[in-house]
Parts: sequence; C-alpha cells; structure tokens
Amino acid sequence: MGLNKYCMVIKLKKEFLDEYKRLHKDASIEILKLIQDAGAQDLDVYLYKNMAIVSLRCEDIDKYYEYTKKFEIARQWNEKVNSWSTNGSNMVILEKIFDLKEQLKI
Repeated sequence: MGLNKYCMVIKLKKEFLDEYKRLHKDASIEILKLIQDAGAQDLDVYLYKNMAIVSLRCEDIDKYYEYTKKFEIARQWNEKVNSWSTNGSNMVILEKIFDLKEQLKI
C-alpha cells in the first residue's frame, strides 16, 4: 500500500496559541517516536492566525490514529490539544483538489 497525504485543520482558542506552539517545540522523544512508529513518514504543523494546519503522510490515517490511541502519552497530548481547540476532537480533514505530481503523472 502506498503513502497517502492528509491535511487537517484545528481551530485553536486564541488564548492557547503560545502553549500549542510550545507543546510542539518541546515534544518529547517518546511522542516523536510514537508518531513515527504509528506510520507517519512526514508530519508538519503550520500555524495561521488561530488555525493549526497539519500535514501528514502515512498509509492509512485511521490505522495511524488507532495505533496512537493505545498509548497514554498520545491520549494526554490529544486531550490537551482538544481542550485548546474550538472544534474539540473533531479534526477537519481537508479535501485535496490539486496535486502537481498527480497532474503531471510523476
């Protein structure tokens, strides 16, 4: 099975923006290794105003989340981020409408 690209948006409460940035900047090796073990090939987080834009490459996002849910460190991370989010645990997965490589068939 090949890699898929996912892009998600988390709308954050403005009062938690600095804490959200710090959480990612100071991520432990344990959470980084867990992300990798769950199948993430690439994971980037961008911040635009109060929206976190998450770009993830993995085989299957459902399997990725099923794996991470088994670990307390992931549950704690997600609870914290969900409490800072205006959409709670309802992460919005964006619809991809253009991919240059796909268009050029490369």
